[in-house]
Amino acid sequence: VRFEKSGFMGRSYPIPQLRELFRLVGLEGFTWDQHTAMFMEDARVRRTANWGRVLPGEENRYALLRIDVARNSRLVRTHQPAEVHRAFGDLQDMLKQSVEEHGGRIWAWEGDGALAAFLFGHATTQATLSGMALLHDLFLYNRFDNPLGEPLRIRSAVHTGPLRFTEDPVELRRQETCKEAVEIEETCAPPDWLAISAAVAPTLDRVLFDRFKPLEARNSWTVFGYS
Repeated sequence: VRFEKSGFMGRSYPIPQLRELFRLVGLEGFTWDQHTAMFMEDARVRRTANWGRVLPGEENRYALLRIDVARNSRLVRTHQPAEVHRAFGDLQDMLKQSVEEHGGRIWAWEGDGALAAFLFGHATTQATLSGMALLHDLFLYNRFDNPLGEPLRIRSAVHTGPLRFTEDPVELRRQETCKEAVEIEETCAPPDWLAISAAVAPTLDRVLFDRFKPLEARNSWTVFGYS
């Protein structure tokens, strides 16, 4: 594909049957992704936790987006079940859209919280942009379409680190990087904020990072926040 598009040492190299190869790979459920320069799982066909590429036991450095509904128990107690069900369903739809539009996969729904993973391309940037997009969508949702009569608020965090992939979601959440992402969300992110860890911050473009400011953490974490 690179030869077909850019040539080599100033010469063009048209590749015979390239379109036919693309068509055959497409029949297997994969499509060419311009951002990663890889054949990736075609989201119109299927969406799996490993993007159709990562093998069980394979270790990579992932970026994780963790979200949790703030004051979930009070919302459940004070509102009609149908209203709560609709609001949480809407949140799931917003998260799914923001994650998949940025090349991520939702790994777990945990009642009122979720964990999403990003691996290919600039994973930390994609995870951060996904978290910001969710806050923007929720901001508008609370003003125009929220059935609860009060804001649906979330805490969210982005962290990065090594993980060994497994199809067992319980085993995934036991790994250190997952536990750290949950801890950062629970202890460092105020409601309506996205917190990023010190491991994520230096990987972001300056234009993006300048939108974050230091947050006071209740533990030893160094975090930055956007709201």
